[in-house]
Amino acid sequence: MAFLSREAGLEKGSLTAVIDSLEAMGLVSRERDENDRRSFTITTTPAGALMAEQIEALFREHLSALLEKLSREDRLEFEKAAETFARLIPILAT
Repeated sequence: MAFLSREAGLEKGSLTAVIDSLEAMGLVSRERDENDRRSFTITTTPAGALMAEQIEALFREHLSALLEKLSREDRLEFEKAAETFARLIPILAT
């Protein structure tokens, strides 16, 4: 949970509410960490993994439709800028 809250940029209490909702919907499961009984390991269920795949496919389809509006040169420039953001955001988040 500590790792997830840090990676998501959420307070642990806020993340707990999110995980509670996802667990109630059958999308994740929460199990005690065998190495640290105070911690939990969160894993996706088969239904959660399927939903994540479906969301990713929809996102990629939407992004592809958006990028089709750009010229080849603009698309390459956009992709380079996106790679730069992806590299720099973790540095800025610390």
